[in-house]
Amino acid sequence: MKRGRTSRASLETQIAIVQTPSRPDPPADLCPEERAIWGRVVADKPESFPPSTVGLLKVYCRHAANADRIARLLNQAWARSAELALIDKLSAMHERETRALASLASRMRISQQATISPNRRSVSAGPLSAWIE
Repeated sequence: MKRGRTSRASLETQIAIVQTPSRPDPPADLCPEERAIWGRVVADKPESFPPSTVGLLKVYCRHAANADRIARLLNQAWARSAELALIDKLSAMHERETRALASLASRMRISQQATISPNRRSVSAGPLSAWIE
């Protein structure tokens, strides 16, 4: 180690090596629909996912795909004027999947609520920021 002050020339020639974090690839055991959801979520988040949230993200993708499947079945049931018991059961299943999605999104800090700073009065970005004062 050198003694004394660091020269100005030495300070100007130092190079900072910054590694950009890589985005995690979807696990192989996800179906194509779940893999597509994984890709959208990972691409939407500006920073990387810590290893501790990868498992939560996997479960989130499964719940999102299940919610989409149930929503399609619910739409078909309404279009066929199916019995109300089936519609009620599908609605309860969809609500359960949606609650799980909301919980996981807030835990992983990917929900809209997680992107709003409590100290600021506006949304960080998005079309609604013009309406929030």
